[in-house]
Parts: sequence; structure tokens; C-alpha cells
Amino acid sequence: MEILDKLLAIVLSLAILGQAIVIRRLVGTWLVPACIFSLFWFAYTFVPLVALFFVPIEPLAIAYILLACTLFSLTALGPDWQAAMRVRQNAGSRFRYDTPFLRHVFHATTALILLCQLADLLIQGFSPVDVVLNPLGTAAEYTARRYAEDLEKNIFAQLGLLFAYPAATIGGLLYGARAQGDTGYRTLLLAVLPSLAMMLIQGAKGTVFLAVFMIWGGVLLTRIERGEFTLVDQGGVKRLLFYCLLAFPFLLLSFLSRMLNSMDGGAEVVQQLVRYFASYTSAHLYAFSDWFSYWTLGSSVMEYVLEEDAYGFYTFTALFKLLGSSKTVPMGSYDEYFVYAELLQTNIYTVFRGLVQDFSVGGALCFVTVSGFLLHWSYWRLLVGRSPFFSAAIFVFSIAYFYTSFFISLLIWNNVYAGFLLLAFFLRLNDESCRRCALADSPAPGAAPPAVCSKP
Repeated sequence: MEILDKLLAIVLSLAILGQAIVIRRLVGTWLVPACIFSLFWFAYTFVPLVALFFVPIEPLAIAYILLACTLFSLTALGPDWQAAMRVRQNAGSRFRYDTPFLRHVFHATTALILLCQLADLLIQGFSPVDVVLNPLGTAAEYTARRYAEDLEKNIFAQLGLLFAYPAATIGGLLYGARAQGDTGYRTLLLAVLPSLAMMLIQGAKGTVFLAVFMIWGGVLLTRIERGEFTLVDQGGVKRLLFYCLLAFPFLLLSFLSRMLNSMDGGAEVVQQLVRYFASYTSAHLYAFSDWFSYWTLGSSVMEYVLEEDAYGFYTFTALFKLLGSSKTVPMGSYDEYFVYAELLQTNIYTVFRGLVQDFSVGGALCFVTVSGFLLHWSYWRLLVGRSPFFSAAIFVFSIAYFYTSFFISLLIWNNVYAGFLLLAFFLRLNDESCRRCALADSPAPGAAPPAVCSKP
């Protein structure tokens, strides 16, 4: 029976990909929110189901995710996307991203983030010598203190996170708009450097992957501006594999930093590494499956606290806190840890647990549908609008939201809202800078300014 359930779940996962292919054929491109969201969730379901084939699953949970993806995708069928893409291809450049202004902002924010990280380490009692000579020990202690909630809160840590999102996105914009012949390696390295430092020194792995998808969002913006509608350009897959291999040693060191004080031998280290990789890549789906089965069918491996009518708290935690909510949540939002044998352990239950707790099973589907309408409307404005600063920022953060949906709602963190506004602000200033530069380059009074700034 468990094998049949797993096979059915795999078929349902493949159906997520199938409906994305249908939408792609109807719309004419993969570069639309419906397809991107569905591709993420095909990967988030198919990989765990196949990689851990022997771990039991509740097919109803996968069917629910399929239904959510389908409803989100259906909201893409209204607009005439072919007409919108022709408008973007024929209208010419509205603004450019390879500007001196954005380069200055990128370098300044990257330096600021690194300085804030250093200041935070000093406030926590670490010295630069500790970081250089014993990075694993520093990361292990920092991680332990973070989980024990024993870190000193300070403005530098908050500022570092605030600028991390726009800095990574602007790095993606500069990389995507680079001159022909420029490899862009330096830009990419600077874009991921703050998050790599955070992972290596503080043991925080999530920021690296979030930074990568913010960079990718920036690259996609530059393609849209050029009238190109491909998710991955030629050679993109090879570059992605190269960067993954490059980041793997840092990820491995981050895992090892957690085991310095608890592992006795090599065999135990290997076993724990396998557990870490299995948990971080696959446990979210099995945890949600168990929780969803408990919520809907009343049967599960674990027992859970059924908190109903949270009214959006687990989806918009930051806004509730801003409005004065005194409700407390543990680190990671849930203190229930799903465990399977000696392989899986996690308190990650996907964004869908929060949505169901907030709005009920049916209400969560309504929320996904409304979100689909809003994101596709914003995407339409990005294609046909004259100066779509907010739509551009929304598009990048929607990519980040799709990525984080495998473990939580991106909207629970207050620095996300601030980072979004900051990115839109920088894009607005960049446009003003280009307009002033274009006017200065105008050949004669009253003549139409050039489309792009000619100054280096």
C-alpha cells in the first residue's frame, strides 16, 4: 500500500509539471509567474519523492499542492501575453541597469553589509582573529547561541539583512546587463560574498540560496527589458552547475561547524551529513504530508496542535507584529519536529501549513488564487508599463517568495518589506539618474534625448 501511495504521489507531482507545460504552451513562455511557481513546486515534490522512495507519503497532501499550483496557474490565462511581449520587444529600452549609479550602489551596499557583519561579530564577543584562525569554531558557537536565542540584538545585524536583498538583486542586474565579452565573475562573487560570509561564519545557510534567487531575479529583469523571455540562456545550465559545485564546499563547512562539539568519529560524521542533506532537501514534503494528514484525516505519525483561525499570522507575521500582536512563535515558526527513523528531522512544513492554519483548507486555495491574479497583473504592468519600478521589485521578490515557499512564507520577516521598498527606491533613482544623463547628452535643445546614457 505504501508503494502504491508513493507511486500515486509521484504521478501527482508529474501532473504539477504537466499543467506548467500546458500554461507555457498557452502563454508562449516559461517566464511567467504561473510557470515559475509550478516549476519550483515540481522540484520540491518530485526530488524528495524519488530520492527517498522508501519514506511513506500521504498522496492527499501532494494532490492539495497540485490543486494550489493549478489554481495559481489558471490566473495567467486572462491577459494576452503574446501582445504584451510584443510591446516589450518593440518599445525599446525604458531604462538601463548597467549604470554608474547602480554600480556605486552595489559596491557601497556590499561593503556596508560586510562591515555590519563585522560589527555584529564584535558585539557578540568574537574577534577577527577568531574568524580567520577558527571559522568553523566561530560558526559553531554563533549557531548555538542563535538557537539558544542568546545573541545580542543590535542595529548592525538588522542593517546587514536589510541591504542584503537589494544588493543581491542589483548584482543580478549588473551581471545580466554586462557588456559583451565580460564574464561577470567579479560581479557574481561580490553579489554572493556577504551571504557566503554569513554562512561560513554564522552557520546561516538560507541566506546564500535566497541571495542566489534574488540575483537570478535581477538577471531575469534584464532579459525582460531586452524583450527576451527565456528562464535560462545558452550556457546557463552549465554556469549554474559550476556555481553549485563552487558553493558546495562552503555548504559542507557550514554543516561541519554544527557537528564540531557533538561528533566522535568519521562514521558518525558521515551519517550526520547524510541526515543533514536528506533533511534539508526532502524533509519539508514529508513533514507537511504528515501534518496535512493529521489536519484532514486525523491520522499521522505525530500529533500536532491544531491552531485554527490564525487570521493570517503565519503568513504575515511581520505585519501582525507591527500592528502590536504579542503572540510569540518559536524560531522557525513551529516547535514540532517531524522525525523519520534516523534520516529526517525538521520543523519545516512548507508555506502551505501556515496558509491552511491562517485561512483553512479552502481559504488557503482562495489566497493562492488571489495572489496569482495580483502577481500576474503586476507582471503585465512590468511588460507594458512605462516606468514599472514597483512591478520590477515585486517580480524579483516573487521569485524569492516562490523559492522560500518550500519552508515558510517570505512575508513573515520585516526586513523583506523594507528591502522591497529599498530596491524600488534604488530603481527609481537609477531611472532619474539616466534621464538627467540623457538630457545632458541631448544634441540640441528640444531634441529627443537618447534612449540610454552615453556616459561611462
